[in-house]
Amino acid sequence: MSPPISSQPLLDVQGLSVSFPTRDGLARVVRDVSWQVARGETVAVVGESGSGKSVSMLALTGLLPAPPARIGGQARFDGIDLIGADRETLRALRGDRIGMVFQDPMTSLNPYLRVGRQVVEGLQAHRSQSTLSRRAAHERAVELLAMVGIPEPRRRVDDYPHEFSGGMRQRVMIATALACDPDLLVADEATTALDVTTQAQIVELVGELQSRLGMAVIWISHDLGVVARIAHRVVVMYAGQVVEEAPVDALFADTRHPYSAGLLRALPVLEPAGPVARTASATTDRAELLTIEGLPPDPRRLPPGCAFYPRCPHRLDERCATEPPPLREVVPGHFIRSFYSEPKPAIDRDGSGG
Repeated sequence: MSPPISSQPLLDVQGLSVSFPTRDGLARVVRDVSWQVARGETVAVVGESGSGKSVSMLALTGLLPAPPARIGGQARFDGIDLIGADRETLRALRGDRIGMVFQDPMTSLNPYLRVGRQVVEGLQAHRSQSTLSRRAAHERAVELLAMVGIPEPRRRVDDYPHEFSGGMRQRVMIATALACDPDLLVADEATTALDVTTQAQIVELVGELQSRLGMAVIWISHDLGVVARIAHRVVVMYAGQVVEEAPVDALFADTRHPYSAGLLRALPVLEPAGPVARTASATTDRAELLTIEGLPPDPRRLPPGCAFYPRCPHRLDERCATEPPPLREVVPGHFIRSFYSEPKPAIDRDGSGG
C-alpha cells in the first residue's frame, strides 16, 4: 500500500538554471526547470544522458561546486531555500532529511571501511553523540541492513564492500541513505549498473520502504520500464528543459511530446503486458527496435527555437525553428513543451492563457 500523498509540496523547484563557463561560451545545462514533489510521492525524472537530470539534483543538494557552476532559481525544501542556503544548512539536511543513493555503489562506498561503520556515519554526524553510543550505532547498522534485505546482517555488518555483490552493495547504499529516516530520498540511476533481476529487487525494496516510512522519492533514470513500476508522476527532460510532465499512467497512455514518444518507441517489447509494453507495441513493429535519430544539441550552442527541432518527426519548419515553445497544460496535470498536439484552449504553466 502506497503512503498517502500530501497536497502540499515537500520540495518546490521554480526556475532552476545551471550553467558552466567554458572557452567556447556558456554551457547552459539546466534551463528554467520547475516541478514539485509532495510528501509520500515518487517523482521520476527521465531523459537521455546529458539532459540535465543529475546536474539538477546535485545543484539542489549543494553537491555541485559553485563556482564554476552558476546556479539560479529557487528551490524550497519544507520552507528552506536550498539555492540560497549556506554550507552548514545544506550539510545539516544532506544525510539527515535528504538521503542520496548514487549510481555506482562501488565508487560511493569506502573500500577501506567496514559497511556497518559507513551505514551509520550519517547518523553519527547528525545525532548527538551523547544519545548514540557506539553499541547503539552498531545495533542500528544491523537493523538497517536487515531492513534492506541483507542476509545475516549481524555477521555481514563487519564485512568490507568488496565482499558484497553489486546488488548487495546497492542495498547497503540504500541503508546508508535511510539511516536518519529522511523525508526525501534521491535515487540517481540507482539500478543502472545492476542486472535485470537485481533491478527488480531494488525497485520493489524502495517501494516497500517508502510505504513503511512515508518518505518522498525522486527517481532519476533513463529506464522507462522501471519508471512505470515505481513512479506516481514523471518529468521528462531534454536539453536541460522539462518537455513533458504528467501522472505516470497518463504519460504512457497519452504521450504528447514527440521526444517522450521516441523514448517509448525505443523500448524493446517482448510481450504486450503493462503500460510500457502496450504503448510501445501500439506505436511500432514489435520486431523492430527504433531509435531517435540525431544527437541532443550542444548546450553551448542551443538553437533559437525548440531544442528538439532537428530530431523531431512532427516539426513545423518556421515556427519550431525560431520560436521556443512554452511549457503548457494540455489536460489537467499534463504539461508539454511543444507546438505539436497544441492544446485548445492552451494554458501556460504559470496559469495564463496563450
